[in-house]
Amino acid sequence: ATVNFHRMKGIPVWWAAVAGVAVRAETLRFGKPEVVGSAYYVTGFEGFGDGKNAFGPVELGMVHTNDGGATWGPLSLHPSFKGPGVLSTDGTEIHDLGDITHVAGGIEENHTGFQAANCTKLSVVGGEMTSSTEQRTISFQGIPSPGASCGTPKSEYGCPFRTSGRGAVRLNDSTLVMSVIIYAGGSFANPNPLLRDVATSVIAFRSTDDGYTWTYSGTILSAADVPHSQEGPNENDLVVLADGKSIMCVVRLDAGDGHLTRPYVPYSRSISTDGGFTWTTTVMDPGIGCARPRLLGLGDGAVVLSGGRLGPTNRDVRMWLNAAGDGDVWDAFSITYWHNRLITNKTYAFTTAVNDSTARESTSYTSLVKTGPATGFITYGRHLPPGPDVAFAMPFTYA
Repeated sequence: ATVNFHRMKGIPVWWAAVAGVAVRAETLRFGKPEVVGSAYYVTGFEGFGDGKNAFGPVELGMVHTNDGGATWGPLSLHPSFKGPGVLSTDGTEIHDLGDITHVAGGIEENHTGFQAANCTKLSVVGGEMTSSTEQRTISFQGIPSPGASCGTPKSEYGCPFRTSGRGAVRLNDSTLVMSVIIYAGGSFANPNPLLRDVATSVIAFRSTDDGYTWTYSGTILSAADVPHSQEGPNENDLVVLADGKSIMCVVRLDAGDGHLTRPYVPYSRSISTDGGFTWTTTVMDPGIGCARPRLLGLGDGAVVLSGGRLGPTNRDVRMWLNAAGDGDVWDAFSITYWHNRLITNKTYAFTTAVNDSTARESTSYTSLVKTGPATGFITYGRHLPPGPDVAFAMPFTYA
């Protein structure tokens, strides 16, 4: 993969410092950011198929928009909803995976499958969101031996099955493909004894019943595949490429939480051309990384990627555009730059420390929500003590 950095003339010096890079205005165009609520980790936002209704978590609970991210308000949802969920074929319902991350047994027990007795379903009826418990089993099956375990106490992300920070796509035949983060030994494990029990792997599942029964289909990227990754392949997302059949998975390898030297490395890119059964992987170029990647496919086949945190002194929030929809060449956009340029209340601006210090003004955790064939919004947060954390949604258009 190649990343292009496009510089614009006439940018005020401090804005340029915040930007780190500048962009071509004719590719992605951004609109005024809107305040979503108080939050630092602004991820896990999801949209329905109508392009208007979306929701996500902030510090005080869930918030909801019914106008594509322009305005936000509190949302009372079923307390057991555990996103991200699975969007129905018609785009009117989202169900979660139930309590699938907690299984019986000690941390050293291996599992080749998991089940949850029920799940929570969210629906949009007449423009209003409702929630209910659905008495229908969610099951995952077929994980190769030795199966998944909780590894070490690092399993706070889900034991032994992490379903946050992952992706799901629907293919043309309505089959769903999902990526899931696991701890696994045997052929999955990092060969380094110091990383064997903590480095994770990412595997794929397929579902043909709208996301209730999931069967292992292949390994996207194991800890053994990338022994230099101290965290192991973990946060990731999926998107269908412009050819309508290839699936791309962008994966975090290291973003400062490695167990030995805390490195920062670019994302990896894995592609499947057979529906998620086999995957080929390359590491993306420097400047495309490193934390929690989010992917979104647009109507004409173009793909956008969001994330950031390029190193210990750069916590910028980034978007990248792959106009060809093949996962190869990417144009880089600084979200903090466009935020500072477009926000009307300048007390909400980022400072130059966001990409020139160890200050963590942002986690670089984002969400991408589609609002139309060529439009969407990105969510992100700003942390600037002693003020409160603030979450924003900024619209964008591809043209």
